[in-house]
Amino acid sequence: MIIFTYVIDLIFASLFLISALMKVQSREDFFLEIKSYKVIPNRIVKSMGISVLILELLVSIMFLAGYPNVRWLLATTILVFFSGLLLVRGRRLKKNNCSCFGRAKLLNKYPTARNAMLITIALAGFCFFPARHIGWQDFFILSSCTIIIVLTTLIITTRKDKLEELRYFNMADMTIGKSKFDLTLIVFNYKTPYLSVIDDYLVQLKGFTILFKAPEHVQRMKSALWLNHNIITIKADKVESEMLEVADPIIFVKKNERVVRYDQVIPFLDDLATKRRVTVPR
Repeated sequence: MIIFTYVIDLIFASLFLISALMKVQSREDFFLEIKSYKVIPNRIVKSMGISVLILELLVSIMFLAGYPNVRWLLATTILVFFSGLLLVRGRRLKKNNCSCFGRAKLLNKYPTARNAMLITIALAGFCFFPARHIGWQDFFILSSCTIIIVLTTLIITTRKDKLEELRYFNMADMTIGKSKFDLTLIVFNYKTPYLSVIDDYLVQLKGFTILFKAPEHVQRMKSALWLNHNIITIKADKVESEMLEVADPIIFVKKNERVVRYDQVIPFLDDLATKRRVTVPR
């Protein structure tokens, strides 16, 4: 039974560490995710995000060190809290998804079932799992295993991102062809939380070719809003589940093929607005 405790500690430590690192990688996306819950004022979103990151790192360390009972209770509290937020937002937006693990899309699937399973395991650990020996040797062994798991996840995720990005760029090139504009915005998921933020920039800026995949009623609404751009729409009455996994828009500059990844889209547009002396409302 004690071996089972070590295995579960390793899994929880790895999950919380992966979650924290992926959030750091996709900071803008994470802050927008917090905003989408609409439970805290916008002025403290970043502070709340940093607090969540610190808390996740702390929980990961607790599982590595084997702090008795405290680790299970803290993990359960965090999971219950965020599960509640997911349910509230799910009822309001009629969707049940999250970006808790950033680009690790496999771990983002079925968040309610995933959290319910983790909560059950954490409660079982609190009630039934035997106490672990707390020592430096165990800590270093588990830490080494966790680092291997996290690095493997990062390598796999980065490789999948590159292949995914290449596939979408090829699709964009075939669809767009020769455009009179140098800047191309690709949006394959009209439900991305980035879109409402990007709207403010697109209303003020000019000169984008926008490849936009969405249902017709969404296309009509956005076409009326993005009057200063060349919009190429892809009909999608039912957006494929594969596309829904791509939760973020991608900008790339065709002239010099410089790529701006989704987590840098907002800073890129902000810099562009500054260079063009355009005021964008916040």
